[in-house]
Amino acid sequence: ADSGVDGTTIGLPAGHLHRFQATSNTSDVLGLGPRPYDLIELPTNGEVVVVLEWDDRFGASTNDYDLFLVEQSTGAVVARSTNRDCPFATPRDPVECFDYTYTASSPNPDSFHIVIQNPGNSAAVKNLNLFFFEPECAQHGPVTLAPTHERHNYNTPSRSVPAESDAGGSPVSVTSVGAICSASTTAATVFPSDSSCLDATHSTIEFFSSIGPTVDGRQKPDVSGIDGVSITGAGSFENPFFGSSAATPHAAGVAALLLQSAPCLLSGAPGARDDVTARTTLRNLILNNAVPLGSPVPNDVFGYGRLDALAAANRTLASAAGATNQTVSGNVPTGATLSAAQIGFSDPNMCPLSLNVVTGGCNAGSGGQINCPFGAHNVTLTASNNGVTMSPSASVTITVTNFAVSVSPATASVKAGQSATYTVSVQPQNGAFSNSIALACSNLPGLASCSFSPSSVTPGANTVTSMLTVSTTAASALVKPPAGHAPQLPLYALRPRLRLKLGGLALVGLGLLSVGRRKNRSRRFALALGLALSLVVAAVQASCGGGGSQPPASNPGTPAGNYTITISGTSSSLAQSASAALTVN
Repeated sequence: ADSGVDGTTIGLPAGHLHRFQATSNTSDVLGLGPRPYDLIELPTNGEVVVVLEWDDRFGASTNDYDLFLVEQSTGAVVARSTNRDCPFATPRDPVECFDYTYTASSPNPDSFHIVIQNPGNSAAVKNLNLFFFEPECAQHGPVTLAPTHERHNYNTPSRSVPAESDAGGSPVSVTSVGAICSASTTAATVFPSDSSCLDATHSTIEFFSSIGPTVDGRQKPDVSGIDGVSITGAGSFENPFFGSSAATPHAAGVAALLLQSAPCLLSGAPGARDDVTARTTLRNLILNNAVPLGSPVPNDVFGYGRLDALAAANRTLASAAGATNQTVSGNVPTGATLSAAQIGFSDPNMCPLSLNVVTGGCNAGSGGQINCPFGAHNVTLTASNNGVTMSPSASVTITVTNFAVSVSPATASVKAGQSATYTVSVQPQNGAFSNSIALACSNLPGLASCSFSPSSVTPGANTVTSMLTVSTTAASALVKPPAGHAPQLPLYALRPRLRLKLGGLALVGLGLLSVGRRKNRSRRFALALGLALSLVVAAVQASCGGGGSQPPASNPGTPAGNYTITISGTSSSLAQSASAALTVN
C-alpha cells in the first residue's frame, strides 16, 4: 500500500514508501497504527537478514522496489538493497535483500525501521512479501517484541510461503513443508515457550512455520515435517535443530525411502515409469499418506498433515489378490514357469515384481519367476518389487497341468502313391490344459508328406482330436517335361519302323563305297559315312521335335518298407509325442 510518504523525508531518493498496518491477516503487535516502516529490535552484535520479494516472474521482472534499514536512534540508513543485491539474484529477479549486524557498544537493543520504497513511483502495484531471519552462525538476532514470539511489529502469518517454495508446476508443483516440533525433552527445554514443543501429540504447528495460501491463492504448504531434532555426521548444526530447514530434509528422506521401496519411480530402473507418472506418484505417496491435521484437509497450516514414512512405504508393497487355488498349463519340459501376475500378485505402483517361495514344492527361477513341477503343490509365497521389503505372504495351491499325445490306429499299410490316415488324440493331464498345442510329424519315408486337420488344438478339460494324413508317392518312368517341350527319348526308344528307315539310309551311304575307281575309294568312303550320319541325326531330330539335352531322371516313388512315424505336440517349450507304424508296399 502507498503510504503517501516520500523517501526524501528520511534522506532517501524520491519515491513513495510502503505503508504497514493491521488487517484481518496482519497483527500490529505494539499498536503503532499505520506506519511507513516495520519495526524490529537488535541487541549489540545482533544480526538480521531481510528479504523482499514481489509477484513478478523470476528472471522477467520489469518492476523495481528498494529495501532499506534505518536506525531509529540516529535516522541513519545502515543497510540497503537497491539493485538486486542478493547474492543469488539476477538483474531481472523480483527480489532485494541485505544482511546487517548491529555493532554498537551500547548494552541496550536499538530499534530499526525496515523501509520499502517504490523509487520514482515507477513500479506497478504488486503483492509484496517481506521476510527476515537470524543467520545460523549469528551471535544474536532480532529480539522478541511480545510474549507471543513476534520479532517484528506487523506480522502476517498467512501468504508467508516464500519463493521458490511456493512454486507451482505441471504435472506437480514444488512440495512445500511446514514445521512441527518433535516435542522431545531437549526441544522442550530449549524452547519452553514454544507450544508446539510442548505438544506430545505433534499436532501443533511451529509459530514460525510459513502459512498459506500463496500470493496468487494456491494452497500451501503441502505437508508438515518434524523439527527440533538432532543432526549428526555433517553440517555442524545446533542440537536440537529447529525450523523448516530441519523439517524439509525429513520429507526428502521419506522421498528417498519411497524411491528405494518403489524403484520403478527412479529413471533408468527396471520397469521405470515415465517421468510425469513417477513424479506424480511419489508426491501422492508423501501427501496422501500423511497423518491428517487441521480442517479441512488439506489446509494452509499443515497441508495434508504430518509426514508418515511407514504409512507411505506400506503403500508401495505388493499384495496378493489372486485365488487360493491356481491351475496353470505347463510351458516348460519340467512343468511351468510362473510370474507374480499369474499367481495373483500386483504392485500398487506398477513396479515389476519378483516371487519368493517361503514353503512348498516350487522353487525360485530366473527373472523373478518360480518353477513348479507338474501336479499339485501347496506353496506359501511373497512378492517384492525391490528385493528388500516383502508383501504379506499368500498360501496358494498351484496345479500344473500337462498333456499326452496318442495315435489310432497304431499301424497302417498302403501302396506307394496312396495315403494313410490316423486319428491323433491330445489328452489333458492333472486338469485342464488351456494353452495352444501345435502338431507336427517327423521320421517320414522318402517322397512322403504329412498334414493335420486342424494343425493346432487347445484341449481345455477334454480330449481333442486331429486327423493326420500321410501321403506317399507312386513310382513313374519319366518326369513330366517342361511346358511347351515334347518329351525327349533315347535312340533305343524310337519306334521299330523308324529304326529300319534310319538303318536303310545308313546302308545306302555305305553302298556308295563300292562305286567308282579304287583310287578314289578312301575319299568316297569318308563322304558316304558323313552323309549317313547326317541323315541319322536329321531323322532323330525330326522324330523327337529337336533337342540335344540329357534324358530326364525317373521318379522312383516312396520306397517300400516299414516305418515308425513320430507325431509331436508342442506348447511353448513343452513337447509330448507318440509314434505310429506305416508299411509301404
